[in-house]
Amino acid sequence: MLQMERVWNVADGELQLSWEAETNEVTSIIFLSSALLITSGGEGLVKIWNFQERNGDSPLLLRSLKHHSYGILCMALAPRGDWLATGGADKKVKLWDL
Repeated sequence: MLQMERVWNVADGELQLSWEAETNEVTSIIFLSSALLITSGGEGLVKIWNFQERNGDSPLLLRSLKHHSYGILCMALAPRGDWLATGGADKKVKLWDL
């Protein structure tokens, strides 16, 4: 199912970016840098996007990681940005080497 993904500027409320993505829901978002965005959601996928490069109207999807049986409920990034932890509805925590 296609859903609209949106990124807003919280300082002024302006919509910065929107695109359609195949997802059930987005449950967590982490900005990895000024260009990279990590999303996770109900389908158990982690997606890493480059929103300064485009694939048509959408940001460029760099990686899609799936190892959770059910949706991802939370994410945390290591201080150096090289490891990502995800917690899923499957009662598992996964560590990802980015």
